[in-house]
Amino acid sequence: MVKRGRAVELVELVLLALDQGRAEWLLSLVTELYIFGSFARGAIEPHDVDIDVEFEIDQRLGRALRRLPGLRARPRQPDQACPDRRQARMPVPVQLPGPR
Repeated sequence: MVKRGRAVELVELVLLALDQGRAEWLLSLVTELYIFGSFARGAIEPHDVDIDVEFEIDQRLGRALRRLPGLRARPRQPDQACPDRRQARMPVPVQLPGPR
C-alpha cells in the first residue's frame, strides 16, 4: 500500500523524467501514458500506480526487439489496448508534448 500523496509524487517523477528525457531516443518514442487502476479511481491508499505506456516502434527499436531471444514483438492495434486498462473504470490519458 502506498499513501496517495506518495503515489502522486511518483507519477509526477515519471512525467518529469519523460519530459526532461524527450531528446533521448527511447523516450522520444513514447506517445501516450494511461494511468489506471485504483490510483486512477482515487483510492486513498492504492496498492500501486498502474501506468500503460504507448509508444511508436521505429526501425532501430524494431531491430533491437527482434534480437531478443524468445520475444515475438507484435505491435498492438489501438483497439487491443492493455486488458487491465480496459477493465479499469477510469483510465486517465496523459498528453505528452511532442519532441523538442
